[in-house]
Amino acid sequence: MKTTFITMTFSLLGLLFFFSPSAHAKALCENVFNDVREFTEREALIADPALKVRYRHVEIDKREFFVSDVMGKTDDILLSFAPFGHAYIVKDTTRLDGSVLSRTLVNNHMAELDAGIVIRIKRDGLSSDFLKEYKKAWGITCAKTACSALSKVDLFAGPEAKQYFTPEALLTTILQKGIYDRSGNAVPFDVYYIGKFDLPVTLRRLTESSATIKKDQVTKAAVIATGVTTITATLLYLFSLEDDTEKSPAGSAP
Repeated sequence: MKTTFITMTFSLLGLLFFFSPSAHAKALCENVFNDVREFTEREALIADPALKVRYRHVEIDKREFFVSDVMGKTDDILLSFAPFGHAYIVKDTTRLDGSVLSRTLVNNHMAELDAGIVIRIKRDGLSSDFLKEYKKAWGITCAKTACSALSKVDLFAGPEAKQYFTPEALLTTILQKGIYDRSGNAVPFDVYYIGKFDLPVTLRRLTESSATIKKDQVTKAAVIATGVTTITATLLYLFSLEDDTEKSPAGSAP
């Protein structure tokens, strides 16, 4: 009886693969064997009408959730973007959150994600020690901290291996140019949107949040400097360079 049931189950999966679109069949197969939520593959236009972003959409009506709830057990690096304008990294049970001109936060027992966009980077054989190095370290912005941490494991946004100061610029570069190592080899990754909205809406919110964050960063720098304008001028200069070289995503619903 048990053998018959198993045979029928695999036969049913085979039929689903035959009759279903490949994306849905792949999602079904992954989720059956990993006991995670089903995803659907979608496309969105961002920045340039010619740039189509394919992503995995996971519908979930929560603001925070565990990685295992949506991806099962994974050794991948998760570079994540919350729509309120925050970039952070999760690896295994460690999460790294940078902040504006203040100490970074490293939590060794919180494999949690916020609703938003997740870049799932394929990198085998890594521990989360590269994130733990940032405990009590000082950072300039959350995106800059994320770029710095990724560089420690030979990962860079775009082939130019630049450092980015806003989540918007970091994410847009990855979607447009990809992720590379120091030798110029492309590193595979998957794009996820997890939440109750969709990727284009979150990109627009991230763009709006980044504009506000830039002002807050400059203001905070001026306060900390207490009359010394060097930090403020440097930030303004860096942000102006970023605005000139990176296009803001203008997502539209697929």
